[in-house]
Amino acid sequence: MNSLLLFLFVTFTFDVVRSRVYFTTCARMDAGPILAKAARAACITSCKWQNCGTGYCQIRGGRKTCVCSRCRRK
Repeated sequence: MNSLLLFLFVTFTFDVVRSRVYFTTCARMDAGPILAKAARAACITSCKWQNCGTGYCQIRGGRKTCVCSRCRRK
């Protein structure tokens, strides 16, 4: 069972990398107002897991990226 899960994970990861598809919390930030709010909420949640106060979706280097701010220092 563990071998099967590992195989599926590696296969999926290889397909994603090969097809140049990237998954980010902000991938749908410009696909309408509802999806923009969902992307912002996902970005904030992702930043909270990194001990940051909030996050914003921005385009950096041609990619849609979640940028965290007000982070607590370790």
